[in-house]
Amino acid sequence: MKFDKFGKLGQLKMPDLKNSVGKLKERWKSQPGKTKKLVAAIGGGILCTAVLMAVVVGNSTGKYKVLFPGMSDTESVEVYAALQDMGVDSRIDSGGQVLVPTDQWEQLVFELNGQGYPQTAPSYDTFTSLSGFTSTEFEKKAGLIFQAQDRMQETLVRQEGIKAATVTFSVPESSSYIWDESNQQKSTGNVTVQMKPGYELTPERVSAIKHLASTSIPKLDPEDVVVIDAATGVEMPGVDDAGSEGYYSVRRLEYERAISKQIEDNVKRLLSGKYGADGVTAVATVSLNYDKMVSETKQFQAQDGTNSGVISHFDESYTLNGEVAAEGIVGEENNTDTPPTYPTVDGTSDATATDYQKNIDYEVGYILTQIEKGEPIIDEASVAVVVNDPAFDTQVEETLVQLISKAVNISPDNISVSNLQYTTQEVSSPLGTFGLSQRQLLLIGIGAVILILLIVLIIVLSARSRKRKKLAAEAQAAAEAQAAAEAERQKELDAQREIEEHKKMLRDEAEANVNAKENAITNEIREFAKENPEITAALLRSLMREEK
Repeated sequence: MKFDKFGKLGQLKMPDLKNSVGKLKERWKSQPGKTKKLVAAIGGGILCTAVLMAVVVGNSTGKYKVLFPGMSDTESVEVYAALQDMGVDSRIDSGGQVLVPTDQWEQLVFELNGQGYPQTAPSYDTFTSLSGFTSTEFEKKAGLIFQAQDRMQETLVRQEGIKAATVTFSVPESSSYIWDESNQQKSTGNVTVQMKPGYELTPERVSAIKHLASTSIPKLDPEDVVVIDAATGVEMPGVDDAGSEGYYSVRRLEYERAISKQIEDNVKRLLSGKYGADGVTAVATVSLNYDKMVSETKQFQAQDGTNSGVISHFDESYTLNGEVAAEGIVGEENNTDTPPTYPTVDGTSDATATDYQKNIDYEVGYILTQIEKGEPIIDEASVAVVVNDPAFDTQVEETLVQLISKAVNISPDNISVSNLQYTTQEVSSPLGTFGLSQRQLLLIGIGAVILILLIVLIIVLSARSRKRKKLAAEAQAAAEAQAAAEAERQKELDAQREIEEHKKMLRDEAEANVNAKENAITNEIREFAKENPEITAALLRSLMREEK
């Protein structure tokens, strides 16, 4: 890096950067293996420490979560007190928000919604402004609705006993104009819940689901939320609707299903001894009568101590001396003719005989008993049975019908028994599915793709590794060959140098011998010149003249 005179970071040129990187690479390559391993170990330790610290910090900060954002201070205190009564380790932060453990958040939201909380804030913070310059109002609204649906589905599925849930909200378009206030539509919602075996969608749970939905969407009242049982497709009532006709309709349907199941179980238990548990199939249908029935009973009892009872009707008439006695209502004319004369007992027409007639009706007692039955009774029931019997015939059918009729108390006319030959051939799964669900196939496909990518990556890395090893081997071979050539050349140079040194030694020895003789002659001439300077001077003059 370069700094100008003002102390600011100057422009770093590309050649300088390349040179720096190259020098760094060369320096790293020049380091011994132990140094490289030590640096790698230190870097790995620093990385692991950073990851561990991040995990610890994340766990410490994510241990608690805001329960209901935006609650008032009064309601926050009420919710905190309710959580303390429930034994939940809850807290209140500096902003007055109630914090609960993250792993209990979903369950606590559901339970507190069943108690009517929150009342001053939605249970989810989904209706916040979305970021993005290209998002339209419709997209923002749809995204918020989808998010609320997903969050509520996630909350319901986490509850004990709920296997699956589907939530749909409908939020109408809102208008801020005052003339449209009378036409404002309310939000609606429907929730389809599938319960696990052994669990029941009780009215208390239905009320909690309705309140949870109403606090998740604006302008949504609990009575505008429909909760449907996925097993029956029937709308389930809440606590406030438990006394309505719909509630009793659901109970009646459940009661009919329970009786039908009891009949089916009895038939299977009766016939499973002969045909086995897998050799009998029974389906029963029951129709119950919930109408109130009143019965009246009359009981006649004789009066105590007498053989007669209370007279309910009395007629008496007689004739005396052939004339009819006065009778009838006083003041009215008799519209009857003169009665005929009938013979007497002895056959004569003696008008002096007396004719007497008497009619008396008695009631010895009256007791009225009214019995009102409010419990349902089986109005009609039928059952269809399928067995696996190779020797099935008409006689076997009649026998089974009589047995079933006695076992379940149903008329033989409403019992049907048939025979089907069960095939033992297993149904093959479609090619490529192997009986797996679409989600499982998708996960398997993703795993296969990842496995293929890993295999390809391993192959590529292995190929690169082999290529690097091959290049390294070739480079090493070339280096060894070059080293051998240099060694051979060095050997030749050493031999040549030895030859030259030997020649030089011989030449020096020869020169040493020649120089010894020359030195002796020179010494003699020098001594002669010292002793005879005149002669020496004459010789020099003669030599100089000769050269001229």
